[in-house]
Amino acid sequence: FGSSSFKRAGAGCSSLTGRPPGPMAMATRRNRRGPAREDLSREGIDGNSRSRAARCLVTVVAPLVLALPRRQTDLSWVSSRSHFARCAGGDAGRLHTARGRRTQLFTQVQAGSWQWRPSGAARSRARRPPQELAVLYETMRDAGLLDGPEEWASRIKGLGRRSRWQHAVALLPQMRQEGVAPTRAAYEAAMGACTSGKHWHQVLALMEEMEQQGLRPDEATYSKAISACNRWRRILDLFDAMQQRDLRPRVDEYNAAISACAHGKHLWWSLAFFEEMRYESVAANKITYNSVLSACEKSRDFKRALAFLRQMVQNSIAPDEITYNTVISACEKSRQWRIALELLKEMEDQGLMPSVVSYNAAISACEKGGQWTQALHLRQEMQRRGVQPDVITYNGLISACGRARQWDKALAMVAEMKKGGLIPDIITYNAAISACGRGKQWPWAMLLLGDLRDQGLYPDVITYNAAMFACAQGREWQRALVLLATVLHSEMRPSLISYSTVISACSKSQQWARGLDLLKDMVQKDLKPNEITYGAAIDACESGNQWEQVLLLLEQMREKGLEPDLLAYDAAIMACENDQHWDIALELEANRFELQEDDELTQEEEEAVRLVEDELGMLEASVEELVVDEL
Repeated sequence: FGSSSFKRAGAGCSSLTGRPPGPMAMATRRNRRGPAREDLSREGIDGNSRSRAARCLVTVVAPLVLALPRRQTDLSWVSSRSHFARCAGGDAGRLHTARGRRTQLFTQVQAGSWQWRPSGAARSRARRPPQELAVLYETMRDAGLLDGPEEWASRIKGLGRRSRWQHAVALLPQMRQEGVAPTRAAYEAAMGACTSGKHWHQVLALMEEMEQQGLRPDEATYSKAISACNRWRRILDLFDAMQQRDLRPRVDEYNAAISACAHGKHLWWSLAFFEEMRYESVAANKITYNSVLSACEKSRDFKRALAFLRQMVQNSIAPDEITYNTVISACEKSRQWRIALELLKEMEDQGLMPSVVSYNAAISACEKGGQWTQALHLRQEMQRRGVQPDVITYNGLISACGRARQWDKALAMVAEMKKGGLIPDIITYNAAISACGRGKQWPWAMLLLGDLRDQGLYPDVITYNAAMFACAQGREWQRALVLLATVLHSEMRPSLISYSTVISACSKSQQWARGLDLLKDMVQKDLKPNEITYGAAIDACESGNQWEQVLLLLEQMREKGLEPDLLAYDAAIMACENDQHWDIALELEANRFELQEDDELTQEEEEAVRLVEDELGMLEASVEELVVDEL
């Protein structure tokens, strides 16, 4: 460039050289809408056109290049970093910002989407279409002025911090278009952006693409992949891949694996990872123990949860509120209300203030253990300590009172929570209606059902079942039939409990014919009656002195592989005795005696049965998780 040409072109932006601008230049700058401010803002940049380097690039360099013939286009002087820093006033921070902005600018130019609106001085020197700025982009790229791999990785990481993982991933192919090969740091930054959103499918895809590009994953790469995955089987595969590459997992990877297994209710895999940590001499921390305790809690293994809590203290790892809440919840699921209360007290001895979550778990343990007075005592303790109850607190209290047939106290809890500004949910109403049913207070149950609708809530099958039970207890069989008809004419599907409850209501009112009709209706709706349903129908026929129907129902049960219980035999024997069929009654009595001998269990046997049922529940959850993983 000639010196006079450069001076004339730079006269309009004297502030870029560090000299104070004149009044006319300042007025021009205030009234001008520069291209950097208007157009760069559309690309998600801050839109601030005050960066000296960026304005020098747009308003000085571009017009001068376009004013020259193509054969004379040479930006070798721009490639000098010192000269560009002088254009930026010597501010290295602004220079870094300018580099980021100009990359966005020339990306737009190359795509033909940038609308150049030069100033008057620049317009007089360049009146060519914006597409010709592509030569400037190519020249600066060849000169090494565009962003390198580090700047791209930093930009991807910034998008991840703003939860824009889609944009972060999209920058990887854009890097290749710009002639910059994505590095491991760029891939890990994109994986980190997906990790924050738990998009584990995308993380694994990036990891596979990374290997296809010849980049070997390291510990940090696997750490991001494991942290993003919430599928325990995928995590097992990642751990196997790390071992094949002789990479050693750290405590964070083990914690993520144990937590994923706990989330999937796979206690044994959580324990296996914990033992592997000990074998590999990886020190467990508080997060490790809390994750293992969560696995024990979800598997209802309160004994192992207590053992890990003691081990945690022995290893000088102080339990926190999450630790105690998890162990108390494990005791609650196992109906160990005494241990739950002891842990609540131990929590205070350790200097930890029980939260509403702690009290909720303890109240639920008392509810499952039939200790409604202890549950109310915990509510009073919360008031003394200033712990504000929530909806879950009152739901547990109402359910505890309902199990003990304390319907009046359950209604008092509903009134108290409304007075405290809490809005009852569907679980609240279901528990309160059930409490009224156990207390044979069907009018209150119907009032609660109406109040539920007034609150804008929609009753579910559990709600109607509780209301039907209340009507059955009050011998209101017609109301029970109306409620069942409401369920049948809605989008809800009645359950076995629905039919069994209404059949029981008909039984209490000697409506045996309607009970048999309901039994037939169940079969037509592809519902298989169980022992409870047949028992209710047998009881209904017995109340109507229909001994032949009773025997027919017993025969149907045997054909379906169902074994009548003691109550069914009692009803059948009574029906035959009332009609003086003594020989049939004696035969039924003999069958009942054999069943009674088989059904008598010791306390140890009952505990064993309960443990087996819990194990079956864990097995069903594991099978369900396997099916979900396969899908």
